[in-house]
Amino acid sequence: MTATPTPDDLSGTVDEQQRQLAALVEDGELTAEWLLRQLQRTQAAWAADDTTLDIEHDSRVDY
Repeated sequence: MTATPTPDDLSGTVDEQQRQLAALVEDGELTAEWLLRQLQRTQAAWAADDTTLDIEHDSRVDY
């Protein structure tokens, strides 16, 4: 049995990452470990963006 090669992590803009993911899905099976890593990276980036948006929003609120 041959091990499934692990692709590089998704990179670039969200649009670029979506294209990369679509191409990888089309090319074959992705491992659960790889998919979990991509999900964790995406959630971390989303949380960081959400924090930045919260800070920007709070800076505009009059107290």
